Order: sequence, then structure tokens, then C-alpha cells
Amino acid sequence: MLSPADLRELPLPPFFDPSKAAQVWPLPYQQRAAQANQWAVDQQISPSIEDQFMIALIGIDIQNTFCIPGFEHRPLQ
Repeated sequence: MLSPADLRELPLPPFFDPSKAAQVWPLPYQQRAAQANQWAVDQQISPSIEDQFMIALIGIDIQNTFCIPGFEHRPLQ
């Protein structure tokens, strides 16, 4: 069982902008993945597969691409 000593509050990643929290916009997925990996390294976060305690949240098909007409639409070439 986890104790409070096992937990720490992490800083928000530098790419998080609270003023945009209520907005929807396209994401640069590849850039964001690289930023997230670097943030995890900076915060000394090990891969979740190494966790002793595991919990899961499963969101199924939650994509702006499917939910908002025309969002991230790219014509076929």
C-alpha cells in the first residue's frame, strides 16, 4: 500500500497552458510526445511497467477528430 511519503506533487509540464484549458485545437502529436518524454526524464519518472501499484483509466475512442466536424481534417492527396 502506498503511503504519503511515496507520493510527490509534480510540476505542470511547460507545454501546459491553463488559459487554453477550455479550448479545442489541433495538437502537434509528435512534438508533444517528445516533450512528454523529456518531462518524464526531468522529473525522474520511471516507466509505468516498473510500478508496484497499478491503476488504469480507459477512455475509448476519445478523439476530437471524431467528435468535432472538420477538426484536424486533412484532404487526401
